[in-house]
Amino acid sequence: MFDMGIPRRKFTLEFKTEAARHVIDTPRSVVDVATALTLADGSLARWVRDERRRLESVAGCSDEPLSLAERSEMLRLRRQVATLPREAHATSLAPAPPMVGPSRDKDLAFFGKGRRVLCLKSTKAERFALMAAECANFEVTRLARLLEVSTAGYYRRRATQDRPALPSAVRRADLDAKMISFHKASRGT
Repeated sequence: MFDMGIPRRKFTLEFKTEAARHVIDTPRSVVDVATALTLADGSLARWVRDERRRLESVAGCSDEPLSLAERSEMLRLRRQVATLPREAHATSLAPAPPMVGPSRDKDLAFFGKGRRVLCLKSTKAERFALMAAECANFEVTRLARLLEVSTAGYYRRRATQDRPALPSAVRRADLDAKMISFHKASRGT
């Protein structure tokens, strides 16, 4: 049934994305493209489904989808970040040399705004924003578990962000703006 002499084929993200785009962007069926690329129909169908989900989730945002080069760069950086805990554990066994100068600043700049999330000092709003940005690449339940928030809270926040502001909230914002302008006009008294 299975030939043990043939190694399992591995495909890069770029190949999977391009194969899925052949099905999405052209009138060809999954079976036609899979036959042309000598792939299993089920694998290509899964790639097409994942690519369509990614495109739909990006369509909900105001941003345009990431290009192939941007996605591969993002994957490279994720792999690099994934190795950091292992490296930190390995270096925790021996005293680490003090980081000073531009090397330290460069390492901290690598994390950018996500550094607070990695340090577990982020607010729920920041974690939900990260989930919204990464929901195209990861399951929401997995993100919620890793970021220690509830999936219901994420979906509730996403639903409330799409709604227009309530009239009472608009009036409250106007009142706040007037109070601030009166306070500034009175020179802080």
